[in-house]
Amino acid sequence: MTTNTDYVLSVKIDNYCDYIPLVSTFKNIYNIYQKNVVIPSMTKPDLWKDRYYTHLDQKSYDRCIILLIPVLGNIIIAIYDLIHQKYDDKEYMLNAFSSWISLADASKRLQDDEDAAFAAICYNRNNLKHISKRLQANKPFILRVVQRYCLVFNNVSNWLHTSWGDDEDIVFAAVSQGDWLFLHASLRLQDNKNLVLRLIQFNVGILSSASERLRDDDDVIAAAIKKDPKTAMWYASKRLQRKYENSDPYFLPSELASPPECSPAGFDFLSKALEKSVNSSSNNYAILGLEEGASIEKVKKAFKALAVKVHPDKNTDKDQVAAGDAFKITSYAYEELTKN
Repeated sequence: MTTNTDYVLSVKIDNYCDYIPLVSTFKNIYNIYQKNVVIPSMTKPDLWKDRYYTHLDQKSYDRCIILLIPVLGNIIIAIYDLIHQKYDDKEYMLNAFSSWISLADASKRLQDDEDAAFAAICYNRNNLKHISKRLQANKPFILRVVQRYCLVFNNVSNWLHTSWGDDEDIVFAAVSQGDWLFLHASLRLQDNKNLVLRLIQFNVGILSSASERLRDDDDVIAAAIKKDPKTAMWYASKRLQRKYENSDPYFLPSELASPPECSPAGFDFLSKALEKSVNSSSNNYAILGLEEGASIEKVKKAFKALAVKVHPDKNTDKDQVAAGDAFKITSYAYEELTKN
């Protein structure tokens, strides 16, 4: 396995060989062998830890095949590299990112460079899609990005949820800055009592995405009540709502008659429904745009269509907080109507 110390020398040799006739032919025959035999036999973590093999994995088949042709292939690649030389210039690209040049336009080397990739993501979070596979598997780098800009966790790339949605540190860093991002955590973490208790200290609203088991957990709801009684009782199970309502006169029925403070601006179709008692079944139907007594099939169909419309992933950055609130209200209405 190539060490990081050998990386610079190994990659430079490989790159220089691309410009030498015949040498490039034999070198790229070997590269194709490695790309088809050696690299597929490696696990992804091993591949991404080894920066030399990461370089070979990112080297395109088109480049390798063209370089099998002596002289003509070298000339074609030399011209191509000369034209695209500026996209491998770190200083040039760092300035270009501020002009909304995409990381996709940068060289593979810069897509694998932590400083360049981080700068690009800070200018445009969609650049997260274009970082190298090695950086995608680099937890310190992903944690740094999420701590700097939590919204990258908002479905900008499916691989982020697949790879890191079950990592407690990454999820905590994202959700502590935006409670609705807990939607993207794995089911295991949504049912992780210790994590939920930690996140409640930042925002009780994370209970909207917590598991039903935790919303019926005395310790979790008690901790949430200390931070925000109204929101805690809104998301608590019916059992705990009755418990606190009967044992503490502070929790009057009127306290449960309206949802937690939220601002579904831009979602006017919910406004009229929210003027009534959200706890009433008739209003739950109204939230989904249905007449009272509609069938379960219609409820499910209406929820699916409305959830797509109000989901934070489907709205622009400035509307995402409002969309998150609207999605919580819509989800609550659906749960109430389908729980039996």
